Parts: sequence; structure tokens; C-alpha cells
Amino acid sequence: MKSRLPIFVAVVILLAIPSAACSKTTPETVEDILSQAADVKLVKYDCIFPGPTGTQITKVWVKENKMRVELTSEGQTVQTYLLDMETGTVYMWHSPENIPQELGIATGEVSDFVSAMTMARGVAISNPMIIGTETTDGKECLVVECVYGDVNGDLTTRAWIWKEHKFLVRYDIIGTERTHTIEFKNIDFGDIPDSMFELPEVP
Repeated sequence: MKSRLPIFVAVVILLAIPSAACSKTTPETVEDILSQAADVKLVKYDCIFPGPTGTQITKVWVKENKMRVELTSEGQTVQTYLLDMETGTVYMWHSPENIPQELGIATGEVSDFVSAMTMARGVAISNPMIIGTETTDGKECLVVECVYGDVNGDLTTRAWIWKEHKFLVRYDIIGTERTHTIEFKNIDFGDIPDSMFELPEVP
């Protein structure tokens, strides 16, 4: 029995070697990370961005191919958009009337509505490069940079991708004279009721 112990140990070690080798994962590329950030199917967040009259906040809900966008002013919803990416339909209504109107937007133009996912998709096709890590809004992020040639000089964009959830949390447009920052906050990956994507009842 004692003479078999070393053989048994050797067999265990040999069996463990392939397992250890298989446990090594290939590091994610910047393309992999941005692809995941562009493919989020269930999320709610606030988009905070500079507007002509000051900082604006837009509330966004995304569930599969549907999106709800609420434009707010002084904490109140003033305009709502309901998008169906699959059918290419967009409805819009103002508060407090809540009378929906279908907008004449072509199917290919529906995706032009800016979202965290479409912005991540844009970064992915712009020769992105990871330049480091940084914590923003309490989230550890990879910082991805893209540099473009522009008639007025180079234009640089930087995207902060939340490492844990692969989600865009900040996007900077850096020009020669100023920087515009778009932030995505109050991010929630919990379930969203289907009622959020239903048209309001017309009185």
C-alpha cells in the first residue's frame, strides 16, 4: 500500500495540470469589452449631459428592443419618447397632455437616439485603446480613448467602462477649446415592467 502512494500522488498531480491550464482565461480585449457594453439588453439609468440652457437629465429604460426616454426639466418629465427598435417605430408625447404622436423616422434612424449602448458601439469602431483604470462615481472603470483627425485639430473621446458590469458610465468629448462630459448614473440592471413601454391612454 505504501509503495502505491507516490504513484497515486503523481496521478493526482498530472490530472491537476490540465485543469490548471484550462482554468486560465484569455484576457479580454478592448473590442470584447466594448461589445459587451454595446449589447446590454436590460437596464435603467439617468443620462446627465450639458445642454444649451444648462445641465440636462434624461431618464432611460431599455428592455430587449424597446426603449423609453424621458426628458426632464427641474425634476419634472416634460417629454417622453417610446422606441421599438425591432419595428422601427417611435412615439412622442408631452406632459401633462400625454397624447402620443408617431414620428416619421426610418427604421435605420431609430438607433440614432443616443444611449449608453449606442455610444459604446461608436467607440468600438473608432480604433479604441485602453489607457488605464480610474474610479468614477464609485465605480472602477477601464478608460478607453479614441483620437480622431479633425479640420479644427485633433478630437479625442474618452469612455469610462464599468469593469464589473461592462457598462459605459462616462463619456468625454475633448476638443481644442473645451471638454463636454456625459455621465450615466443611477444605473439599475433589475427587471423593468412591460408597462413602462406602453403608450399612455388618450383621455
